Amino acid sequence: MQSKPQRQVPQEPIITQDLWELVQTHVNSRKRSRKDDEPQIFAGLLRCGECGWTLGSANTKDKGRFYRCTQYSAYGRNFCTMHYTPYKILYAFVLGRLQFWLMAVKENEDAILERLLQGSEKQRRSENARAEKELKKAQKRRQELDNLFAKMYEDRVKGLLDEENYSMLSVKYRTEQQQLDETVKTITARMEETKEETDDAKRWVELIQKYSAIDELTAPLLNELIEKIVVHQSWKDENGKTVRDIEIYYRFVGKID
Repeated sequence: MQSKPQRQVPQEPIITQDLWELVQTHVNSRKRSRKDDEPQIFAGLLRCGECGWTLGSANTKDKGRFYRCTQYSAYGRNFCTMHYTPYKILYAFVLGRLQFWLMAVKENEDAILERLLQGSEKQRRSENARAEKELKKAQKRRQELDNLFAKMYEDRVKGLLDEENYSMLSVKYRTEQQQLDETVKTITARMEETKEETDDAKRWVELIQKYSAIDELTAPLLNELIEKIVVHQSWKDENGKTVRDIEIYYRFVGKID
């Protein structure tokens, strides 16, 4: 029986004008109307991609609801650029990405974990095995040096080792001990970091798997799955179409789109 091929995860970091037009249809077709006093589901998550400040919500008759840089709003063009992002397109983009990742995890969880960890499980096991081997070797040599120090002291007391040679060997072995201690520390930290990365990836996958479907965005859902959303100034592509660059940083795993 042939194994199911792993799904390739595409990169979709930008929004084009064509998508914007589709978004208008998608959002306008939603049955539940949105009132001006509706809770701000993106509160605390949005950051300006130009200056790093937060994005604030505004609502006008011609633009509808949109988000703009709070630094620009407060201090003007000398501190940031004049740009804004419509609520509708932001909502649809984030909803689409979460739906994509939920479907991808359900179809092939192992492939997504591999994508999040940016390497194969076989490679990670090989690296961990090599690190463990280096760690055991360093720890073994460290113990040998402790035993050598003990024997040197005995030989010195018995008169089998003069003071000059004792001092010379002491400096040599202490230097090696310090180097080994640093090696053990570095290897241990590397192994802990690898384990933490694996745990974080699994934790995020478990979080999104809690949902059988994601049909709409809510503040609790966004804050559980997303750390921040960085919105950049729009720009024109070679065909003159508006392109909006939005980056989603997910909890535990960061930017994966």
